[in-house]
Amino acid sequence: MADTAVTAQTTIDNSIARAKDKKKTQWTDAQLLIFMNKGIDFTHKLLIKEQSEIVITDSTITMVAGTQEYLLSGNLDDFWGMSENGVYFTDFLTPCTYEDKVRHGTDTTDTAPVSYYITSTHLGVLDIPTATSVAAFPTLYCRHFKKNTPLALTDNMTYLNLFNEPISSFMDHTAVLKTTAPTAEFTALYNALEAATLEIAKNRVPL
Repeated sequence: MADTAVTAQTTIDNSIARAKDKKKTQWTDAQLLIFMNKGIDFTHKLLIKEQSEIVITDSTITMVAGTQEYLLSGNLDDFWGMSENGVYFTDFLTPCTYEDKVRHGTDTTDTAPVSYYITSTHLGVLDIPTATSVAAFPTLYCRHFKKNTPLALTDNMTYLNLFNEPISSFMDHTAVLKTTAPTAEFTALYNALEAATLEIAKNRVPL
């Protein structure tokens, strides 16, 4: 089924919760959407943990001579974290800490930088590229994870519809339990969603 064919509203309309509450006296669409988004957010973080290509975004940063740090916003929009081996020219850059950068000082390089670090707002490289470096290696390639964006009712379901069923099931059961259920029952719901998510994600990349 094409990703564009299924919206959050459609998923809610077809859910068990809505079938049992057609007149929306127990849960409005907006309330069910809150439960759905909780499930999607949890799924999103599991996929990041799994390093799944489903949630990896490819971006580039244009290098500038004499410039060590580059804004994440505008270059790597909605940045959450970098994937493994996610920063490279032709060879992968080694991740390091900001403290490593401070200790390293302000050395420059005529070849490609070899390390990178992340601050709250910037991606930085070591060593600092010179004009010679930028001429040879003008573009830094990045594979990163985006922050999860909650769905509106009219938005298409995420992740190519792969996780619609477990997310819908999570939404249904959360709605039924509401806020009076024991913590253990909610834990069981998250465990079930985790198991379903990881099973699907792992089967996409057989080892």
